[in-house]
Amino acid sequence: MKKTWLILLTAMTLLAVSVAVAPINADPLEKGLLAGSPHHGTPKWNPTQVGTVTVSNDVDNLYIAYVTWNPWVMTETHLAVATSLTGIPQTKSGNPKVGQFPYKHEDPRGFNNYQYTIPLSDLDAESGDTLYIAAHAVVETPCREETAWGDCGISFEFPGNNWALYFEYAVQ
Repeated sequence: MKKTWLILLTAMTLLAVSVAVAPINADPLEKGLLAGSPHHGTPKWNPTQVGTVTVSNDVDNLYIAYVTWNPWVMTETHLAVATSLTGIPQTKSGNPKVGQFPYKHEDPRGFNNYQYTIPLSDLDAESGDTLYIAAHAVVETPCREETAWGDCGISFEFPGNNWALYFEYAVQ
């Protein structure tokens, strides 16, 4: 009988510990990954959604995952996260300097998903803070290559002469 109670108590303790370390953000923020660019003389931009960018956090880390849908693959991702828009590398005119984004992943063979894990302490961010996120990718199919940005309707354009996008995320 004592052995049964010991097993039950151990199982309950393990369950309590696993609940305690579960991520606190149960509702990740999902953005569309939009490809294409407005062409000169085109009155309206009609981007193609080629995947998603999902943002979440737990008490220690921020997680940003890029996913593309078939037939699209990524060959590069570039990511900048800051506590202010001015913390994202930009030219004097407000165009993002993608090559200077602090996080990047490249694979010329192509990949369909990639996740960044960034310690919140590296960002000097805590619960309730707003983060500015610029999620860029180079995407392609067998016959087309495009630039893509994370967006889902409530995103903002950089102030420069471009179609680059950023969005905000509230740390949970």
